[in-house]
Amino acid sequence: MILACVCAVLSVAAQTQTRRAAGWRRIVPAQSRRADVLRRLGKPASGNASYSSYEFEDDEYARIFYADGKRCAAGGGWNVPAGTVLSIVVTPRTELRVADLGLDLGKLEKEAAGDTPSHANYKDAAAGVTYEVFDKPGADYGRVLSITHTPAARYKRLRCPGAN
Repeated sequence: MILACVCAVLSVAAQTQTRRAAGWRRIVPAQSRRADVLRRLGKPASGNASYSSYEFEDDEYARIFYADGKRCAAGGGWNVPAGTVLSIVVTPRTELRVADLGLDLGKLEKEAAGDTPSHANYKDAAAGVTYEVFDKPGADYGRVLSITHTPAARYKRLRCPGAN
């Protein structure tokens, strides 16, 4: 049991290192399309036109969000076709810590995680990755709650003027 947990954590950590360079499971926000997701991951557990949810028994859950195709003229945030992956939110099923990922949080931009004072987001805008972690002293300090993949800085040209 302990060996299985350690293997799962190491697998997630190795995948995360790869994700920085090639998206998540080779799905790249602002580049990949719904058809790519279906080809790589198969049918989702749930979803609709705007998202797909996947459950991986061994290590994580993922929710993938897609562009609606409105583009900039209709107030969209990204000038990409409908069905383009905009973000991927990955939630570890097993305990995952910042140290397991080999992250240097001092090199990432820190920001508040909504209205939850015990959490913080650490963002690598160049890579398009944000880590939500427990950031207050205690037993959960350094535990990764989610990893969000968004378009990397190199896709800035696809961002609509005035979009956040």
